Amino acid sequence: MSKVFTFTADYPYGLPCEVVKGGTGYRDYATVLPPEVEHTCPDYGLYDYPAAVGFLTRGCVNRCPWCVVPRKEGALQGNADIEEFLNGRRNAVLLDNNVLASGWGLSQIEKIIRLGVRVDFNQGLDARQIARNPQIAELLSRVKWMRYIRMAYDSTPSATMCARP
Repeated sequence: MSKVFTFTADYPYGLPCEVVKGGTGYRDYATVLPPEVEHTCPDYGLYDYPAAVGFLTRGCVNRCPWCVVPRKEGALQGNADIEEFLNGRRNAVLLDNNVLASGWGLSQIEKIIRLGVRVDFNQGLDARQIARNPQIAELLSRVKWMRYIRMAYDSTPSATMCARP
């Protein structure tokens, strides 16, 4: 059993099996899913949800003072190929924390474009990565979006970042 937020109530009903609780909602930052679980395609038949859901990458290069991702997931690394969890779906909600800072993530975005998959990077895309690299902006211009592009502004930019020549 997992939960993201500490304020989320536990499941109030008993379960007829052993339950292992974990995740940031339980203040558990050390437990990780075994590879055979992490890389199992979700059972989309359980919910009436029209999109695939998954992580292309895990971890983050930023060290935002309020964020547990670097502590929980470690350094940014590739996690899954987009086809691993699509299961024939044409839409995908991606939960990556900083996919644009990863060579693997960028190659997966190229693959998403080739496959014609519509995406929503639900956790937001790092605006700093786009501003620093015009090729990323060009790549994103070719993506088919499910709704709109979400941007992540994780810190106040310093005066030097905003200075114009």
